[in-house]
Amino acid sequence: MHRRNSAGEQGAGFLPVTAAVAAGTEAGTGEMVHWQLPDDLGVVQGSAHSLAPNGFMDPDGAVVVPAKYKDTEGFTEGYAWVMTDASVYPPLWTVIDRQGTEQFAPLPLQEVFQFNKGWCWIEPLDPVQTLLLINPQGKLLMPDREAFFGYPWGEPVTVCPGDSELWGFVDLTGRMIIEPRFEGAESFREGLAFVKVAAERRGPADPPAGAQGYIDRNGDWVFAVESAPGGSTGRACYDGRIASYSLEHERWGFRDRGGAWVIPPTFVMAQDFIDGRAIVSDQKTGVIDLDGDVIIPFQYDAINAAPEDCFVCFTNDPEYQSITRALDGSLITVPPGWQNDAVVKYGRVKVTSADRQYVGWATLSGQIIWPPRSGQIQP
Repeated sequence: MHRRNSAGEQGAGFLPVTAAVAAGTEAGTGEMVHWQLPDDLGVVQGSAHSLAPNGFMDPDGAVVVPAKYKDTEGFTEGYAWVMTDASVYPPLWTVIDRQGTEQFAPLPLQEVFQFNKGWCWIEPLDPVQTLLLINPQGKLLMPDREAFFGYPWGEPVTVCPGDSELWGFVDLTGRMIIEPRFEGAESFREGLAFVKVAAERRGPADPPAGAQGYIDRNGDWVFAVESAPGGSTGRACYDGRIASYSLEHERWGFRDRGGAWVIPPTFVMAQDFIDGRAIVSDQKTGVIDLDGDVIIPFQYDAINAAPEDCFVCFTNDPEYQSITRALDGSLITVPPGWQNDAVVKYGRVKVTSADRQYVGWATLSGQIIWPPRSGQIQP
């Protein structure tokens, strides 16, 4: 079993396809085809109940990688993970490029993730569940040293060497640039990383042990933050804003990269910004922009952010439980005869036929790009 992770730039333009689909199976014949969207094209592969081998086809339906793999991950940054052998545990995985060329000998891995900035997590068979970083050619970051890595959202990357319980930072060549001295640390984003000061290795300018806040790429302290109930404090910087908790107000707001409040702490919940928009809640849930102005009114019971372009809003009203809105707050509709499934991935809306038998995808403007033949929905 492996997790599917949406991290990283999506852009290869190839679609996983089962052997049955490659042979011309159409919807309604009993073959379940499951659609996902790693980019603006779509992914088609066997359902979780199908043992059909997987391969890849281009947007025109031409098979470019034969359907011979036990499982596949979608392409990211021009590479995809493929499972070559499921008869052993852990199963064997390798990476292919867009021509289908395997990049290294298959490795026994419990988990594989998608590439981001040329690296991704892998989880070998390890009693301590160590996550390592590997590049598409099979090179490990710091291969001579056991370590646990944070995800490479930015650089430097968090690392906890196996001979230490403290966290530091390495660059993507494996060079240690901030020595381990933190009790906890998150990866850098927009030049800042959240850390918690350790008693035994305080830096000369660090605050007292146990303090938590943000450092810059030189390891210098920038500002401290307070702990939220449940310990949810270490938030990354997005669009120059950091969701932060105020003990005085018992509410969430947003700070700038220097630690000043730019959106006052007035929310009981605040998610990180995405493309200049953030989901926040008071008694109801809405969406604000970087200045704190309301984009989607506070009238929903929950809102989920969909990648890139829109938000899926939910209400407890049984007559109408979900609605999809674009980043500007406008409604997203689909042509007559189709239903908006309120599932949005990478700028595409999942839609179903009126009889709920077929699944397809539409653009945010409502244009159908995958018609009913794209698959049959199981009851």
